[in-house]
Formats: sequence, structure tokens, C-alpha cells
Amino acid sequence: MQIRYANKHLNYHSSTSSTLSLLDSLSLFHSSTSMYLDADNRPWGRWEEYLNEPGYRVKRIVVFPGKRLSLQRHAHRKEHWVIVQGEGVFTLDGAQTRVTPGDTLFIPTGGVHRIENDTEDQYLVIVETQMGLCLEDDIERLEDDFGRA
Repeated sequence: MQIRYANKHLNYHSSTSSTLSLLDSLSLFHSSTSMYLDADNRPWGRWEEYLNEPGYRVKRIVVFPGKRLSLQRHAHRKEHWVIVQGEGVFTLDGAQTRVTPGDTLFIPTGGVHRIENDTEDQYLVIVETQMGLCLEDDIERLEDDFGRA
């Protein structure tokens, strides 16, 4: 299958080795001036941190086709998401909403949430702003497709 990303295409296959190739290919889409503070590859995609200041943090989240984040909540932060590319299904406290580029989502502290990329051929890209005490381990996973709950 082909994945459309920033007007470029690449081939994607669902095997583990192909997933690693897909992760490697993500670096093709960063400009030479794109600088992030931290990043991590996850089984569902990747996150990149661009700003981390007292009281707030900014990340870019890329969700692979057919993948979703864990159903989770945070005790010490709220989040504001902007969908910048792709589409999917956002869940907040049991209510599901279809999301497309330009949609903005607010997740209150303690809100049970997840996002799913239910497409077969495009990335879902989110710009996330966290507000509050922004610790990476402030996450309670309630359900997880990858055995992390």
C-alpha cells in the first residue's frame, strides 16, 4: 500500500520489518531545519517534542494507518490537540467523534481519551499542547493494543 505524507508517497507493508522501514523513512520528511528536543518511536507511530517549558509542552504525534493510541487519562495535565493531517476517530469519555484537518480537541485533566487512525493509506498527524505538570509518565493506560495497560 502507499502512504500519502506531505504530498509524498512511500510503500508500507504491515510486517514488522516493513514497520521499521516505515519508521526509518519518517526522517525523510523532516526539513534540515526541523529541530526537536526529544522523540520516541512507539508501536502505533511516533511522537516528537518541540518545546518543553514550565507549565506547558508541545509535541507532534504521528499515528500510523490502522493504529491507535491507548485509552488513557492524565492526572496532572490537560491537552489541546490540533489535527493537521489525515483523519480518524477521537474518543473522549466514551463519546466518539470523526476528526479531519483543522479540528481542535480539548482533553481536560482526567479525561479518558484515545485517537485512532482508521485509514489504510495515510498518517494521522496531531500537534499536541500539554498544560500543567507535563511528565511523560503521567499516563494511566486503561486499554492498550500493545499490552502496556
